Amino acid sequence: MKKYFISILFSAAIVSACNKILSKSGLIGKWKLTEYLADPGDGSGKWTPAQQPTTIEFTESGQVRENNKISASYKILSDSVLEWTSATAKVNTYYKIDGNQLYLHPPCIEACGEKYIRSK
Repeated sequence: MKKYFISILFSAAIVSACNKILSKSGLIGKWKLTEYLADPGDGSGKWTPAQQPTTIEFTESGQVRENNKISASYKILSDSVLEWTSATAKVNTYYKIDGNQLYLHPPCIEACGEKYIRSK
C-alpha cells in the first residue's frame, strides 16, 4: 500500500511540474496590446481598442519587458494566476491564454483588463 501511495504522489508531482512548464512556455514571448476593458463601476464596461502601441514580453528568466524595457518580474502561481513583482509592489494578476490571445486582469475595484495578441 505504501509503495502505491509513493508512486501516486511522485506521478502527481511530475504532472504538476509539467503543467507549470507548459503554462510558462505558452506565456513566453512578445504580446501586443489590442484592447482594454474599463468599467465605471456599474457593469457597463466594454472592450475598447488600444490607442497606444504597447508591447509586453515574458522572458524565460521570469522578466517582464514593457516596450522593450524591463518593468517587473513574474512567477506563475497557477494556470490562471501570475505574481508580478515591480520595484514598488507585488500583485497577483489573473491571466488566460486563448489561442494567440492573452487576457490579463489585474486587481481592480471595478472590472478591468487588457487583451493582447501574440506578436511575431
